[in-house]
Amino acid sequence: MLVFFAMLGNADDWVEMEVFGREHEEFRRNYLELPNGIPSHDTIQRVFAIVPSEFLENFQKRWNEMLNSDEGDKIKNGKD
Repeated sequence: MLVFFAMLGNADDWVEMEVFGREHEEFRRNYLELPNGIPSHDTIQRVFAIVPSEFLENFQKRWNEMLNSDEGDKIKNGKD
């Protein structure tokens, strides 16, 4: 979830994702349990190295499809 939101916030690499997480840690704690805090950029990279690329591709495809639907318009416009 951290990486997903960091990418939406224009984070382009693992270090930027860690920085994004630290800058928004208090907000993230509203939605995530972070017993060990924000992971380091090395940890983020290691986790993504073990996630199958097919899963990430499918996730990206489904996200893009959702954004291009009526549901995506609701998200973009901040409406329910």
